[in-house]
Amino acid sequence: MTEITKNIKVSTETAERFEKFTTEQEADKGRELQAQLDAIEKLEGRQKRINKMIKDRMAKLNAERRNLTDMLRARGETISYECLILKDFENFEVLHMEKDTGEVIKRRKMNEQERQKSMQEADIKHFTDDTGRFDLIKARYHAS
Repeated sequence: MTEITKNIKVSTETAERFEKFTTEQEADKGRELQAQLDAIEKLEGRQKRINKMIKDRMAKLNAERRNLTDMLRARGETISYECLILKDFENFEVLHMEKDTGEVIKRRKMNEQERQKSMQEADIKHFTDDTGRFDLIKARYHAS
């Protein structure tokens, strides 16, 4: 037996050794691994959905940014409006009129094809009142 002397220093350290699992421990570790794999798969699915949402949102924001940039460069914007289209066969003009106010938005000369008055097209005279002024109510009624 080794004799212990007074000149001994005692300390501790962590050591490792390999220990085989019992059948029950191995089954537990297998279930733990499967749970981890399931959690990873679930998170990956969420990550894909979140990434798609972010990508879609960024695409929408970029489209809006491009649109705003274009409007600022042009110093205005194109708007859509519902209008009445009147063909004036006396002056050979096509008038675009704002449906609610009767304001002429656009006026242009007819092309050759438009100058060929069809039987179905109403004459602008049908949309004037007794004084010869344009009657918006008659025009709207005819357009509907």
